[in-house]
Amino acid sequence: MSCASQAQEPGSDSSSQAIAADEVPVARVTRPARAQAQVATTLSRLVDAFVGSPSALGLRLRYTAVAVTDVPQTRFDADIGDDDALKGRYESRDDSFEVFDSSIHPTTPAAGDLGDAYATKIFMASFARLVSAGLIDPSRVRVADVVTRRVHASEGDQGGLRRTWIDEHAFFVPLTIDGIHVGTTEGEYGLHINIHRSGKLRRVALSGAAIAANEPGAVARARTVKRAQRAIPAEAVARAKIGAADIRPLGLRYLVNENAVQSEDLIARDLLWVSPTGVGASGEVLHGKAYIVSSAVNDAGDSVEISPPPGAFGPNPGDRVFTK
Repeated sequence: MSCASQAQEPGSDSSSQAIAADEVPVARVTRPARAQAQVATTLSRLVDAFVGSPSALGLRLRYTAVAVTDVPQTRFDADIGDDDALKGRYESRDDSFEVFDSSIHPTTPAAGDLGDAYATKIFMASFARLVSAGLIDPSRVRVADVVTRRVHASEGDQGGLRRTWIDEHAFFVPLTIDGIHVGTTEGEYGLHINIHRSGKLRRVALSGAAIAANEPGAVARARTVKRAQRAIPAEAVARAKIGAADIRPLGLRYLVNENAVQSEDLIARDLLWVSPTGVGASGEVLHGKAYIVSSAVNDAGDSVEISPPPGAFGPNPGDRVFTK
């Protein structure tokens, strides 16, 4: 099941001024400096949205310093309420908040799968609560972009008996700036809502929270750049550097440097999913772990960035280093 829609063209945010068709906005994003009190307040609002009504559930935050090279980062873990089932988390690395019910697991009893339609109804109600709480701006986290999937669980025994069932319905809504997705080469920022087959919320997580809520100063349009016509297509450069591969376009993305200090200007990049291919003993095509190859929209040359560096993976995942 998928409710995903095509992304809007760059510059199509209702809050943005129109730009020329061959121009792409440069987004200036500013890392929020969240004090513990602000983390607690935002987590409390997320807890209220999670449970569906204002609650008096207390938060007990535990601070953890995270050592990185360029900029200090923090993490808070939270125990919520008295029964120790609800947990919370905040990480400054990707400005993410999360609330989840630790008492729900694949063997949690349920009368049966709630079905796609009812799961979508619960998702829409949860989304509306997050908007009402001011945690997301629907122009940044656009419900029309939602992608859904069913998560299965299974069990079996030595006799070969096996049972498989739908464990939860997972909804993801990407974070966008001017219609362009935001994230890193490892994944997109946005809203995750996971609904157990019993109809209970299992998890609500939001990354890029300041941008998602349109907090003052979180994001601004620095300028625009013109989209360039590359001399050598990025696909050709990827094949020259990696070798035989299955290549699929992922579209535009603002790639965030999670170690950046304060503000950074982001030029949108075209992303490619590149999986090295080889031939197995029986002649079958083997796919290796995928690289992400990206190129700036205003770069007319042949430069690309490859993550991780070429040679890190092979056609048989984990068995050998790939060489051309």
